[in-house]
Amino acid sequence: MGRLSNETKSQIVALKEARISINQISVQLGVKRSTVRSVLKKYQKSRSVSNLAVSGRPKKLSNIAVRAMCRGVIKSPKRSLGSITANVTRSIGEPVSSITVRRELHGRKFFGRAAAKKLLLSQPTRAARLAWCRRQLNVLRTSPNFWHTVLFSDEVRFGLSNNGRVWVWRQANERYNLKCTISRSSVRKSIMYWGCISYDGTIALIWCSNSMKAAEYLTVLEEAAIQVATSGFGLTFMDDNAPIHRANVVREWMEVHAVNCLPWPAYSPDLNPIENIWASMKQKIRDGAQITTLDELDAAVRREWANISVATIHKLYDSMKKRLQKCKSAHGYPTKY
Repeated sequence: MGRLSNETKSQIVALKEARISINQISVQLGVKRSTVRSVLKKYQKSRSVSNLAVSGRPKKLSNIAVRAMCRGVIKSPKRSLGSITANVTRSIGEPVSSITVRRELHGRKFFGRAAAKKLLLSQPTRAARLAWCRRQLNVLRTSPNFWHTVLFSDEVRFGLSNNGRVWVWRQANERYNLKCTISRSSVRKSIMYWGCISYDGTIALIWCSNSMKAAEYLTVLEEAAIQVATSGFGLTFMDDNAPIHRANVVREWMEVHAVNCLPWPAYSPDLNPIENIWASMKQKIRDGAQITTLDELDAAVRREWANISVATIHKLYDSMKKRLQKCKSAHGYPTKY
């Protein structure tokens, strides 16, 4: 309708007042019937064929420019707001505010977010993950409850403080005020644990050294009675490809005690459900009371470990099929898990 001249619009109104049908007006003037209806509707409302004045300043970016900007963001999502603004300014030939660019992106549901941290996987690693997931999905076709027989294990480190930034409210001259600083030494205080779960619940959480060696790992396995669980109860033991897990003495111990081990693809924490337990425990400890000593930290970790319900573990175990399918759909790339 905006492309019609006021003269043509006036002709439409005059013909309608002369009791000419919309179809005849459309044919006579070569205008779409929908356009004729819009002109008449607008005239009935405002008694004018001229475009009404709009409030506010016209938009700086046209819909075409906004769509082009969104395509650029989809193609290169890691670009900064300044870079996007500069590119838009070059494309339309006049300066644009970063506030305008941000508002338009928000209107199209694009928001700045911290990038998820995922492992950078090589092509051979992705291929190995993909092949492993396909094999395990085939296993599930004949043994739907296979994962119920697997013991998942992993090491984790809990620290007195997180490794990210700690934000404080301060004035410009208070950067080194004691209340506005954190201790470097406290960041380094942490405890390493080895944990193991089964479909029926948690098995063991063992405090180990921060630089555990193969000999200590064997002690941990014996304390958790992994050899009894596998050879005596027909369960399958899973650990990842950490060097201490694949040391010769560990392999020999596994063979001597007839431990049934599950081959595990490299760089695949997203396939191990115990990783979700660690993440949940860390979040609950961060949200709880402030911890200042390692003894308090150990007590908090063991409390959260004891509070893990069987229902939670069942839910994680039951997610294994979806994890395999997601990895397969992603062609071996890391998944949301």
